[in-house]
Amino acid sequence: MQDTIRFSPPEKKTPSPAIDLSISRPQGIWLPVFLVGLYFLFLWQPPLIPLPNLRWYMVLGLSVFAYILHKLPLNLKAASVFWSIYGLSFFGAILSILRAPSLDSALWNTVGAGIAFVTFLFFLPVLATKQARRFLLIILITAAVLWSFEIQQLVAKHGILVYSTFLETDGDKNHIGLLLALASTVLFYLTVFGVPLKLQQKWQIFLIRMILFLGGVYLVYTLSLIYARSGILTVFVGMLSIIGIKLVQDKSGRSFISIIFIVAIMIFLLGNFILPKILEVSPAWEYLLRSTLTGTVANRFMLLQKGWFLVSTNPFIGVGLGGSRAAISSSYGNFPSYLTHNAYLTDWAEKGILGLLSNIVWIFIYLRFTRKNFFILSVFDQIWLLIFFLVFFEMNFINMGSISMMMLAIFSGIYYEQYLAELRRSEQLTL
Repeated sequence: MQDTIRFSPPEKKTPSPAIDLSISRPQGIWLPVFLVGLYFLFLWQPPLIPLPNLRWYMVLGLSVFAYILHKLPLNLKAASVFWSIYGLSFFGAILSILRAPSLDSALWNTVGAGIAFVTFLFFLPVLATKQARRFLLIILITAAVLWSFEIQQLVAKHGILVYSTFLETDGDKNHIGLLLALASTVLFYLTVFGVPLKLQQKWQIFLIRMILFLGGVYLVYTLSLIYARSGILTVFVGMLSIIGIKLVQDKSGRSFISIIFIVAIMIFLLGNFILPKILEVSPAWEYLLRSTLTGTVANRFMLLQKGWFLVSTNPFIGVGLGGSRAAISSSYGNFPSYLTHNAYLTDWAEKGILGLLSNIVWIFIYLRFTRKNFFILSVFDQIWLLIFFLVFFEMNFINMGSISMMMLAIFSGIYYEQYLAELRRSEQLTL
């Protein structure tokens, strides 16, 4: 029997050839997949790749073109997760326009949100294919590797001043930290659970696992160089999640021993190689760790106070898209023009109760879907479900914008595919 690098749950019975549970694959599927991947790559803005400055009409045209090439109709029932969650958020944004500090800004932001809704809706049939979701994982890792090379070059050039190159810009350290945290978690997940490759020799399996593991360690090391503390926390949560998934999947002593072995290697590398190198290249970590309980926490607390103040003035109708960033002077204090750095609070403040409800519905559907389907999905879709969990965690610390919308679209694509699969199975069984 051949060894494989993938350790899967007990095999399911393969359906008969007469029952096709997957979405049909039209000719030219890879071109629309490439177009969706191009937009996903654009969201991360990786260096060394010349990307066009995409405008809203270009992205919308890209999604329509991908939809036409895919040659599959849009099933609105299968897309119900997307349009219901996004619809709540968008309707809340519409209601909040009149309370916005800047009417023009809120109006244009809301129009942009509406265009984004149409764009991602056209992306859905493509995202409902395994080819697209696997390709997006490759895009995710590729963007992380490119940013890692860029960060290493910036460290060599600026030293500890590299922190200042990742202050609040379109490519700020928080979003890059999120990218590196997600990509490293993907590599660690593949290290533990493997990839669906059939290999003849055990040394080949071990070699691939070591490459994946060391790649994940390298991304975590690079993440530490830009002082993205929320990203470090996200990696830690990801590692705990992987351990928990492994123990739930296989409660044998062998799994426990393998996990202990991996953790021991991590601690050894961390204590003897990674931490000393980090403190050598980025000594500001010592200051940041000392200041976390003073300046950093105080600033975050002040921004949360700003968000809660906006919510308390009217918890049902928000202040419009972008309104939470405006400076506020009140009897409760003066708040600067700055983001609240909490996506949940921002959605509530800007879109009202419907913005908060949209996130609650998304998390509820995600938990129910994951509980039912996690171990029957492919390893790549399992990774996406883990990524969504980490995104929910990271939303406590940063505002994600289009990245969170893309993650909702990918999750909706998985749900879309599963819905059609169950529908086709029920139709076949009734024949």
